[in-house]
Amino acid sequence: MGVYIYMNVLPNEIKQEDWEAVYEESLELVRAYPFLDDNVDWDSYEEPWQYGIYSDEVILDKNQLGWHIFGDYPTMMSAESFAIYRDIKNYRKITQYNYGNKDQENVKCRDILAVPLNKYVLSNELEIPIDNVYVFDGKTQRFPHHKYVLAIACLFECRFPEYVYVDGDISTEEKNNAINWANTILNKSIQLTEPLSNETLLRRIRSIVKDESAVLDAFMTLPVRRESYSVSDQYSSV
Repeated sequence: MGVYIYMNVLPNEIKQEDWEAVYEESLELVRAYPFLDDNVDWDSYEEPWQYGIYSDEVILDKNQLGWHIFGDYPTMMSAESFAIYRDIKNYRKITQYNYGNKDQENVKCRDILAVPLNKYVLSNELEIPIDNVYVFDGKTQRFPHHKYVLAIACLFECRFPEYVYVDGDISTEEKNNAINWANTILNKSIQLTEPLSNETLLRRIRSIVKDESAVLDAFMTLPVRRESYSVSDQYSSV
């Protein structure tokens, strides 16, 4: 049990230059808050010495640049790891491992909406194949760094609304608070991802879900829909 933040990404749909530009923005946020990372000194003492450092860009595994955080430095309260690679190809390799060397025809869905559909609505038999990667999939336990990790997730979701989906043990109010902080740092502001219009949501659901009996259930269940509508009117008009 715990408090999670999830960030799902479709890495095969995002260009490297676009990903790297948002990664640079995420570094601004990492450097603006005293996030906690660790380092191991293998040379100074007889035994390896592990100590806390402020998070910044480092060489992660596979000799790839990125950043890593798991808490905040002032309180030293730590939970699980969150990290992002500068090069999006690291996530594309994960999809190749999950699905084999298949082309996009065999992983048919290119809409991040399939992620909440699979999670909240569809049974295993109806689950939609999608080449998503959990870039964030960890607990913050709502420790002091929770809000600031969420701000980074909201940054990516705002910049790539069709290809990134953020959820977890978080509320709209928490997202708004995180975004407000991020906007004190970023040159280009971000905002809460707009709920989909009812017509757009139904169209996207129907392009993904082939079982018509599941369409209305999906429309009513997904947390990305707008609240102000007449169910019978909207469903019958599309």
